[in-house]
Amino acid sequence: MFIRLAGCNLQCPHCDTDYTSARGMHGPKHVLDLVESFTKKVKYNGIKLVVITGGEPLRQNIVPAVNMLLDNNYHVQIETNGTLFLPGLPVGNEYFSIVCSPKTPSLNPILTKYIEYYKYILDADHIDPTDGLPTFSLGLKSHDRVARPPENGYDPEGFVYVQPRDDKEILENARNLKAAIDSCMKFGYTLSLQTQKIIGLE
Repeated sequence: MFIRLAGCNLQCPHCDTDYTSARGMHGPKHVLDLVESFTKKVKYNGIKLVVITGGEPLRQNIVPAVNMLLDNNYHVQIETNGTLFLPGLPVGNEYFSIVCSPKTPSLNPILTKYIEYYKYILDADHIDPTDGLPTFSLGLKSHDRVARPPENGYDPEGFVYVQPRDDKEILENARNLKAAIDSCMKFGYTLSLQTQKIIGLE
């Protein structure tokens, strides 16, 4: 289940997410009620994973909602651009994880200690051949390339994910997908696909 929050501190030019329209203010109990309602509706009995994304979820206080979901036996995953840190996140909880999708050359130094996975958005024209990761992401250019995972102590397989950028154009998307596949094959990353788009849910 995805909870998409409104607003972002980066405003990437090629962002494919509508996080500004139809926004509303809701409390943690409302979030839990929606998640519980959906869980019952689909009679879902497997691992109950809730992904909180954005926009940028760490720009608002999501700690009460995260804790309420954890208290009700949900696994919670935050997907962040990595520039912010929110005190009070339950980083020691085994059912809580942070996925970072870097768009900037540097990441928040506190957050980096708790990142479990990295996910990179890749387009065919901006790839560093030395590691198969983007030089910049979603059109957010800078003088330095997008932040990388730590140099030591990680296995790229199962730790780094590569997702082709959605340019909303068939030929460009095919190029981006091929580039992402090539990067995964050469460097051992895991391919990540936006399944909701492939099956027509978005």
